[in-house]
Amino acid sequence: MEKTPTGEDRGRGPPILGTQPVDSPLSDASPAPLEHTYPEGGRRAWLAVAGAWCCNFSSFGWTSSIGVFQAYYSEHQLSSYSSSSVSWIPSANLFMLIVLAPVFGKIFDNYGPRYAVILGACAHILGLVFLSLSTEYYQMFLSQSILSGIGACSLFYSGMNAVSTYFRRRKALAIGIVASGSSLGGVILPIMFDYLIADGLSFGWTIRAIALTFLILLIFASFATTSNLKHQPTPISLWSFVRPFKELRFVLLALAAYFTFWGVFIPINYIIVYAESLGMSSVFANYQLVALNAASVLARVGCGFIGDRYGCFNTIIINVATVIVSIFVLWFIDTPGTTMAFSIVFGWGSGSFISLLPACIAKISDIREIGVRVGMIYFVSAFACLTGNPISGALIQGTNYRWMQVFAVLVIFVGLGFFVALRMVLNRSLMKVV
Repeated sequence: MEKTPTGEDRGRGPPILGTQPVDSPLSDASPAPLEHTYPEGGRRAWLAVAGAWCCNFSSFGWTSSIGVFQAYYSEHQLSSYSSSSVSWIPSANLFMLIVLAPVFGKIFDNYGPRYAVILGACAHILGLVFLSLSTEYYQMFLSQSILSGIGACSLFYSGMNAVSTYFRRRKALAIGIVASGSSLGGVILPIMFDYLIADGLSFGWTIRAIALTFLILLIFASFATTSNLKHQPTPISLWSFVRPFKELRFVLLALAAYFTFWGVFIPINYIIVYAESLGMSSVFANYQLVALNAASVLARVGCGFIGDRYGCFNTIIINVATVIVSIFVLWFIDTPGTTMAFSIVFGWGSGSFISLLPACIAKISDIREIGVRVGMIYFVSAFACLTGNPISGALIQGTNYRWMQVFAVLVIFVGLGFFVALRMVLNRSLMKVV
């Protein structure tokens, strides 16, 4: 595969441009490129990666464990509610994690990550404390979905955007390492939750133990997460949020992300209750989610390295296709063995998609606007995340999950189509690193 020369390959050392053109220039609507030096490593850069990893573990890692809460609430506090009604709590949490991305992206562009990390940590921890005291549906919704979700949003985007300012050539690998924090959270937190509950600890004290773990990590993150930019506050205008949509490739990426997100969190949310419907014990069913997230850990780091070598867009297309194949070939076969195989294969494909998406956005963006542009892609996707699980819950007929599976695979297939269209817009040669 022929690799597209970079600025450094042509003999131009740092400083390098703050944009990452693939093969076509930014549209005329975009600001002129800004010279920006990417250190590609060093103590501050790797400390920022470590801090962002802690932010991801505590925010998206918490959200990656939503299947545990879907199953636990349905059997305990909210047993009188339908599966679709219960799913609004984790879905709204995911929605809040994503929908405020433009706001926190603009805060990052103006002020950097530190204040956003501190405020996000306070909101997230406070939300979990309130959740530990909750007994009613509305209390769980307000604490877990809204307050905790807002805090998690601030943490997630502050860390991810900070890392993007330190790396260009190894951007996908660095972001993949950061994103592995959310997958590892999805491995550890369900086991921790299940173990503490089984050991006789109440729901409230289990949540407080998790909140204490997050607090320790986020104290470190508040000092370690820094930016390599000189942030200068600029007035907030609606145009700064709308302008990226004048670029065809940005619109295609937004549509690809929207449809893929619409389907990709459905298995993550329902894999435990689906496994229990096949007759698995609650402990073994929980390990389906653990296996899914464990595979995702390896994928986020491994595909970050692959993405830097062979192209982020090439790699993300292959892995979204892997998600579709895993649902068609493995999840449609209702046996415990194939369900575990599905969890592993799907975990690899979905983890790669989630970790490579920020790198893909950065590849077609001016580094000065990275916060807003990442934020707008996720803002669009938030509405898919909000509705995907409730729609799927409504499609479940007793213990028949077939229509839910069909819905998931169809919307992800549409997302794959937009990824392929974007890849062709960037470069029609299949042998190019894109």
